[in-house]
Amino acid sequence: MYEYHFNGLRIELTTNTTDYFHIVTETIPQEEVPSFIAHCRNIQKKANPQYGFFYPGSSYDFHGNHQSKTDFGEYMTCVGFCLNVMKGFLEEDYLAYLDWDNLPFPTNAYLQRFASLRELDIADINAHHRRITPIELLNSALFSQLPIRKSSIDAELPQVQQYIDAALGAS
Repeated sequence: MYEYHFNGLRIELTTNTTDYFHIVTETIPQEEVPSFIAHCRNIQKKANPQYGFFYPGSSYDFHGNHQSKTDFGEYMTCVGFCLNVMKGFLEEDYLAYLDWDNLPFPTNAYLQRFASLRELDIADINAHHRRITPIELLNSALFSQLPIRKSSIDAELPQVQQYIDAALGAS
């Protein structure tokens, strides 16, 4: 098993040596896993993600290049990074990401500062601001019909959270 993620500073692909919660997904058939790992390695060589609360439906192609219809670059959360990777490999949206509403930014000045530093329009940036949480991404593995809807994830979320809470309480 591998752990592949963006930790906010760099992309890491390592053999998993720690305990963590996971759900085995059927979205990527077992025979395609070597190709998926190669896709991840290509991304790791070329990508330069920066931490930011955005997901505009971007992806990484098979060469590791970031593909986006926006001007503001590779800004994403760790979940956004995973969605970019999945979308590039699957060549379709993994999640129906527009189901997620825009949430408040960490501070009132965050959006203004982000836009000002990059000379971007606040309305354009705000349209792509969304927060898909790690537990929502974890829960998405329960589904294989793409794109996965927020309502489907939300319906199963209490049971998954209850399982995690019980497991953490037992440790």
